[in-house]
Amino acid sequence: MYRIPVFAVPCEEIHFASHCQARAVLYHYDTSSFATDMELAMRPVAKTLFVIFALLLGGCAGEGTRDSTQDEMPARGAASAGFVPRDCPAQSSKLMEFAKELVKVGEQEFGSDHPHTASFLNNLAGLYRAQGKYAEAEPLHKRSLAIREKALGPEHRVRFVSEFTADQESVLDWQGYQSTEALLKAELQSKVDSLHRGERTLDRHLSKSQTYPDNFDANWNHSYVMSPGTAHGAAVLLHGLTDSPYSMLATARLVVDQGYHAVVPRMPGHGFAVGGLVDAKWEDWAAAVRIAVRHAQTLPGVDRPVVLVGYSNGALLALNYALTCHEEESAVCPESLVLLSPAIAV
Repeated sequence: MYRIPVFAVPCEEIHFASHCQARAVLYHYDTSSFATDMELAMRPVAKTLFVIFALLLGGCAGEGTRDSTQDEMPARGAASAGFVPRDCPAQSSKLMEFAKELVKVGEQEFGSDHPHTASFLNNLAGLYRAQGKYAEAEPLHKRSLAIREKALGPEHRVRFVSEFTADQESVLDWQGYQSTEALLKAELQSKVDSLHRGERTLDRHLSKSQTYPDNFDANWNHSYVMSPGTAHGAAVLLHGLTDSPYSMLATARLVVDQGYHAVVPRMPGHGFAVGGLVDAKWEDWAAAVRIAVRHAQTLPGVDRPVVLVGYSNGALLALNYALTCHEEESAVCPESLVLLSPAIAV
């Protein structure tokens, strides 16, 4: 029997526990404003209403049921995971009441064209959708989309043609995968007009900005390998959903300090522009993991199976690899798993 030691660090042990817990309650809904508001101190009235809305939704989540008619999971909105608020009527009317009030407060405190207001509109539309009231939901969704298209840059609408897909796995090694990232960089530069973005201190797509990735020692949003002077093993570090390899940088340095190579792949759809996630599939991510593991096994001093380290959604990918590695004759199953704030319910 194949056994793998697993070390799991739960959400509350991670430094950003509050963000993690917020995601646990709110992942069914559009939370794009929530993390930002927690950092920028959302205005008290809107923040209070949104937290109440979240708690009501959390209380309803245990009673909701999966809508079996949904073949795919939309990225946002009340029905985003098949959750139907009408299955807990005691909460449904309250959710609608607070969702409507949030829209009003958003318009008053942030303005009618602010992204936070768009999030509130989207949540209200999601509730209408879940109740089958599509005529009421459609104009709210359209208004939310119009606000976002106006407020957010073109990088939110980029659709990449150079991105790696699972069907390329058989013809690409690690270096080939990194070559794909070079193509993506050129494609992004051709689609995002940095000359007309204005003067911004923080803009990852503006070369004069303090956050422009190429102004650092390395572009940590891309796949990378870090190595110790003398290695006695390798670890593959897998970042989470909407993250990039940069989020694993501190962990990679700790791994190297322990004498391990750190191989950190960028998951397809990440690291360049948020629009890249529109076409990303879990099979693409799983293929990228396999490419990274194969590369890790070729590094100097690696004569033992690799350690897989996964954060959040990366923990799911690590677990998926461990459960399926025996199906491929040439694959090497991991020596152990380290799961950081894993997106796994136990």
